[in-house]
Amino acid sequence: MKYFFTMIKKAGLLIALITVFTGVNAQETGLSPYSRLGIGELNQSYSAAYGGLGGASLTFADFNRINTINPASYSAFIKNMPVFELEGATQLLTLKSASSEADLSATSFKKLAIGLPINDKLGISFGLM
Repeated sequence: MKYFFTMIKKAGLLIALITVFTGVNAQETGLSPYSRLGIGELNQSYSAAYGGLGGASLTFADFNRINTINPASYSAFIKNMPVFELEGATQLLTLKSASSEADLSATSFKKLAIGLPINDKLGISFGLM
């Protein structure tokens, strides 16, 4: 019976780890006319700070930014100095046809994250994305 409960605990831990470390891609219901058809727009997994680096953010480590693409960069956090990030996005769109024109805008929440240094070589982050 003890073996059974040990196996259940291990299975629960495995499921929790898979749930935590699995990335989930979502679609924004933005202003694109294709969103109304269910196609949507892909949500970018990188932050605005790394958006213009063209994929170079994978190797980038900074003490005052949370790089969710490369968790090894959390070792760059400075001791006793937590990192807080809050991101949002605004999309402006003008749709024109032969007879009419419409200006649309949408603002969305992107990320709330906290990065904490544990020691000189280890850090952790958590939040909502």
